[in-house]
Amino acid sequence: MTTDYNKIAEQYREVKGRPWRSLVEEYSMLQLIGSVAGLKVVDLACGEGFFTRKLRQQGAASIVGSDISREMIKLATEREQREPLGIDYLVEDVRAEGPRLDHDLAVAAWLLVYTHDREELAAMCRGLARQLRPGGGSSR
Repeated sequence: MTTDYNKIAEQYREVKGRPWRSLVEEYSMLQLIGSVAGLKVVDLACGEGFFTRKLRQQGAASIVGSDISREMIKLATEREQREPLGIDYLVEDVRAEGPRLDHDLAVAAWLLVYTHDREELAAMCRGLARQLRPGGGSSR
């Protein structure tokens, strides 16, 4: 079963304010990512931009948030308009073919858990790799 984030975008955003999110998820994710100071970052499956904004605030030189859900990107864009940090948000499927990009770091907090089979997992991994410049890395 696949979650339709277009239908639950508002509720998802509200959940990000719960204490366990900041005390467990946010802390753990940011510890795993490490310093982003000066890096060109892409946040895949960014949702409403929660981690995208955190990474920009922690010094990413530039950051793009990407998600397959139009509603999630709409929420992220609305927040960016209210509180600008210089973040670009795109509706994009990480599995889609495209040119190699040149990010230093690709992060994806909640992406790979949505694969249905090995082929989809491979497509997502290729999509992650496509985002990176030669020698770039993905979140640890």
